[in-house]
Amino acid sequence: MPWLRQADGSWMVRGYHEVIAALREPRLAPGPGDLRERAHYPPLQSGVALQRVTLCAWQALGPGEVELVSRMGRSFGATAAASVLGISEAEVRALSPLAEVVWRESAMATSSAVSSVARDATSALAAAFNDQATTHVQAFVALTHSLPALVSNVMVHSLTANPLWPAADDRSLPVGASRVLVDEWLRCCAPVRYVFRQVGRRLVVNGESIEPGTSVTVDIESANCDASVFPEPHRVLPEGRRIPHVAFGVAPHACRGAGTVQLALAAFLEAWWAFRESHRLTLLSTETEAGFVAMRAWQRVQLRVEVA
Repeated sequence: MPWLRQADGSWMVRGYHEVIAALREPRLAPGPGDLRERAHYPPLQSGVALQRVTLCAWQALGPGEVELVSRMGRSFGATAAASVLGISEAEVRALSPLAEVVWRESAMATSSAVSSVARDATSALAAAFNDQATTHVQAFVALTHSLPALVSNVMVHSLTANPLWPAADDRSLPVGASRVLVDEWLRCCAPVRYVFRQVGRRLVVNGESIEPGTSVTVDIESANCDASVFPEPHRVLPEGRRIPHVAFGVAPHACRGAGTVQLALAAFLEAWWAFRESHRLTLLSTETEAGFVAMRAWQRVQLRVEVA
């Protein structure tokens, strides 16, 4: 799958090998607002503690209908953010509306340009964290919004044969939530669909000249679901894949928060499957986030929960 010229004069890069080459291309630079891959998250203090707290909160849910994204996904993200950043859950709740603005503006983006709304929300968060480098800001937005989107994708994938996330079979149950299995869930369910680049110096692709300033969309989702590299790409294989995914990008622009997210996801998988073993879960309805381009996420997932 080659570089594709779009109707507006921008370019899109699709396919596993092409995406990796584009991410490593020094003449393609992140836009001025794309700080996600430069953020270095503080380490998660204890994945086991996060798993226990999360499972206890879920087990306290009574039988009946539950909205999965808010009650399970976002509550998990808030707990993770408090653990990683060393703040209270009350502080997480107070700052989350600003993070929501940054997240939504990023998810609806079609280029590397940053809206004034997102810039103002980022500045307000930076002031709250006394964080001029926005390291804590990026971690906070990722943990309170990107991480819930990821785990909501995982939950829906494991419950339904939806064409976007086919059901995982029973062999995909986590045993110790190994790194291999965590990475396979990341490959299949990562929320990031696209990242954006700008041509810094003239680039020649397939004989065509691409001038400085031209916008380039890098299709991360197409790389992680490239059937020529990952046979049956929408299946989660418990033994994992021999080829690494690109959910966190690749060097030199790989996300420095990868280790924190992997540990949080491992804790989540353990808690989620323990919850599933003790409850009968019926998926009632779903609704995707409207207007999202660069991210894939659920706005609402309604479940019926019954004690097994």
